[in-house]
Amino acid sequence: MNESSSPPSLILQFRNPETHRMLREVAETLGVSMSELAEVAIQQELAGMEGNLDRKLAQTLDRLRTFPGEDPDQAAEDFARREVTIEDPLRARRAGAEDAYGIGAAFARRMERG
Repeated sequence: MNESSSPPSLILQFRNPETHRMLREVAETLGVSMSELAEVAIQQELAGMEGNLDRKLAQTLDRLRTFPGEDPDQAAEDFARREVTIEDPLRARRAGAEDAYGIGAAFARRMERG
């Protein structure tokens, strides 16, 4: 795209016809195009969202900084040790039901072959 080309465009579709009507009326009242008014409104909304996101990230960072420090290597070792020393209460176990149609056996044979 060269510099003399028009800027990128975006087609907006409004679910609520009232939104389109209000945009048209406000644009006419202000003497600007609907596209220009929509762009300014979207820019302002996005700027507000960006500021809110920055604030939330800063709050999260502050909370993380106050979290009691822990040695990550020690935490990883503790986690690994617990994984092998504490039995998992949710470990799957085969049900004791009969395999009347041989479905379980068929899958077991397939797994054995790889």
